[in-house]
Amino acid sequence: MTDNKKLMYGNEAVARGAYEAGVSLVAGYPGTPSTEIVESATQYPEIEVRWSVNEKIAVETAVGVSKGGGRAMAVMKHVGLNVAADAFMNVSYTGVNGGLVIVSADDPGMHSSQNEQDNRWYALMAKITLLEPSDSQETKDFTQLAFEISEKYDVPVLLRLTTRICHSKGIVICEERNKIPAKKYEINISKYVNIPSNARQNRLKILERQQKLKELSNTIEINTRFPGKGKKGIITSGVSYQYVQEISEEMPILKLGMTYPIPDKLIKKFCQLFEQVTVVEELDGFLETQILALGCHNVEKKPESFTLGELNPHRVENLLKGKTEEITDYYPKPGKSPAMCSGCSYLGVFSVLKKMNLLVEGDIGCYTLGALPPMNALHSFLCMGAGMGMANGLSTQLPNQTKEKLVAVIGDSTFVHSGLPELVDMVYHGFEGLVIILDNRTTAMTGMQEHPGTGKNRKGEPLTTQLDLVEVAKALGATYVKKVLSSRLGVLERAFEKGLAHEGVAVVIAEEPCRHLEKGFDTVVSVNHKTCILCNECLNIGCSAISKENNAITISNPLCIGCQICTSICPSGALKLPIMIQKSRSE
Repeated sequence: MTDNKKLMYGNEAVARGAYEAGVSLVAGYPGTPSTEIVESATQYPEIEVRWSVNEKIAVETAVGVSKGGGRAMAVMKHVGLNVAADAFMNVSYTGVNGGLVIVSADDPGMHSSQNEQDNRWYALMAKITLLEPSDSQETKDFTQLAFEISEKYDVPVLLRLTTRICHSKGIVICEERNKIPAKKYEINISKYVNIPSNARQNRLKILERQQKLKELSNTIEINTRFPGKGKKGIITSGVSYQYVQEISEEMPILKLGMTYPIPDKLIKKFCQLFEQVTVVEELDGFLETQILALGCHNVEKKPESFTLGELNPHRVENLLKGKTEEITDYYPKPGKSPAMCSGCSYLGVFSVLKKMNLLVEGDIGCYTLGALPPMNALHSFLCMGAGMGMANGLSTQLPNQTKEKLVAVIGDSTFVHSGLPELVDMVYHGFEGLVIILDNRTTAMTGMQEHPGTGKNRKGEPLTTQLDLVEVAKALGATYVKKVLSSRLGVLERAFEKGLAHEGVAVVIAEEPCRHLEKGFDTVVSVNHKTCILCNECLNIGCSAISKENNAITISNPLCIGCQICTSICPSGALKLPIMIQKSRSE
């Protein structure tokens, strides 16, 4: 492979495209499947790369760079665009100066998400350009194209990826970075201050812009017709194009790379050539709905089952042949449940929550796994920061005896992301209950990213300032604030009890670094089978190093890190630390 050809994941290709497009800033919030876009951008020193506190701030920061004349990109997973929607929708009205691209990585099949929303509808609502690449090379090329369209048409561009595009590899031809001079920053109140009188004028400009973008969509090269044989045509986009190609290379295809505004003239002309046309797209009938609205009555409306989950060649073949599907076709049978890492400090926290029989409103992070067996100690979660809000509302509906057991659990990164205003609201409305902040000093689930509470910047370098969660909680009005070590179960339990008994908002910060930030304790726990009473208390922790085989408790030496959470709850003293065992945690 030549020097200018690289094997790249789609996420890496987005970062490369941003680099070659002369981008000044990439900002985002970590979330699978988009995380590696921002991480890959860090290899290019010409780009300022930021992990923003949340997705809304990432978009607003990118808008500021664009307004100042530079090119900027905001990156997030699909549900992150919900957080950023306020800024996203309104920047369509103001337009841009330097090129502005928002990357949304959708997750069909919900591999690591709570829903599989189709974010293409956001482009339609905001009336902005939508691009959908189908492989790594297109991902790089479309990223560059997005900036060109953005600046030429004064429009933000939504680059929509999906999990398979993000995490599949392909050959990418790399080029040199374009040296794009920053545009001049000018104060323009009528453009950037969207008071109603200005907003009405900007709304009219959007209509004019839409007409120009429709013309572009009908002529742009990334909307391409591939001739073939037969009386049936296919319209497709994104990764679905690859699946169609695997089924048959002979079928006539209209491949759309720019999917909003749709190329109405091109589509009508294509549909007139065939007796029947099938639209192959993942998730909602986004293209199908708009194409049917054009009056293309020979377009076959796909069954509802094909709007669920990921597509693949087998499913596309079923769609084209008119076959019905079983549920396992679109949602595979679940495999082994995920588990917290062995020795995770959260294990002790949820062990105590379960022991105390508390009602736990949860949030998004590694600790969400506390809802799974054997812990079953987290009872709901909705979205980032919602655990605190739901507890605030739920408390008004519960009898006093149940209300006294209500707690909200949130991670340190999530607390910074969206928990701060939730705590303010709890204090403001007189919530009486306990908030537990699980502080493991990182954004662990998405790959150990830094945040303002870690005291380090994106590169892991120490900062002169660090967000002190204790002082923040006090400043926002919590009247009982306690910091304890997550692994000290007795101390945890007493802190929870005091917090629940306190009148007003109580905050307990359960602190201990994620085990991936440490080398471990160079010890492993052993089992004295003579004193073990097989009470299974250690199994109820949910530690992956502990199992039961042949009616005996066993500890996996490679997995155990010697955290001693299990030894602290063993009633018979059968679990203990033996001789020191040297272990390498760097393997």
